[in-house]
Amino acid sequence: MSTPLLTPTDAEKKALLDARNEEEIRLLVAQMQKAGALGFDPSTHVKGVITAVSYASSPPTVSLQISGDTTTTITGVRIMNNFTPVTGQTVDIRKQGADIVITGHTADVSGTARGQVGSGWIKATLTNGSHNGNSNGDVYYRLKLDDGSWKVQWQGGWAPEGSSIMIDSGQALPERFWPKALRSVPAARQVSTATSVVFDFHTDGRVVLTGHTYSTSASTVSGDVSFVSIGGSGFTSVNGSHTHIDGGGFATTTSGGHDHSVNIGASHDHGFYGGAHTHTAFWPAWVSLNGVEYFL
Repeated sequence: MSTPLLTPTDAEKKALLDARNEEEIRLLVAQMQKAGALGFDPSTHVKGVITAVSYASSPPTVSLQISGDTTTTITGVRIMNNFTPVTGQTVDIRKQGADIVITGHTADVSGTARGQVGSGWIKATLTNGSHNGNSNGDVYYRLKLDDGSWKVQWQGGWAPEGSSIMIDSGQALPERFWPKALRSVPAARQVSTATSVVFDFHTDGRVVLTGHTYSTSASTVSGDVSFVSIGGSGFTSVNGSHTHIDGGGFATTTSGGHDHSVNIGASHDHGFYGGAHTHTAFWPAWVSLNGVEYFL
């Protein structure tokens, strides 16, 4: 036989409420007594979600909602100086008295996540060329707080396809990624007459490749410099002004064409110097941004 449920009387409701209030008062008194014994308010940890980030404020702060409460947003919350906040992150929050500070991000994406909420990585919008140069992956960038200083990290590979401008004004990086002054950073490139190039990160969000010359020739020589290869004994004719070193170590300059004789059996090179010359590097088929970073 089932027992019917009875609605509590007003007196019973009051007694239950009084009991709850008494328990809350007891807990509060215990907390106050503990704080008095310690000499400070003990801290508690709660969970929250970041809803906005103020990157430009000094110091940087965030807005967040605590413990699943989506109706109340707390603004101006401080962060640790090696934690990079991203909107949507689930974070650990330390509360001590009226003070609230974020101590870290609860991992909620894989360690190789790209472009997912919480990872911080943003896929670059390219003005020229294409992603995945030399199979290094698409080009991504993110903001990091490194001991209180903001810096931008990059990864991936870019195929220039004949252009030195990777990101122009129309696709410029968001303003929070702009450096305070021009940042020139070396990067690895396709090995062909050069092993590195330089990325210029401009103060208006443009990214430009420099440190190379676009040309179809491997090298060019100008002025009065030439290298001649001589095989075995014989003569070679050399034109232009160049310098001779005599047996005493003295240099003399000779103008006009004349012959040099070599009376040895092995092939070797003679270099004649005395004028300016230039070398032109091939433009790179790819450039790697892995490991490229700069401080704002």
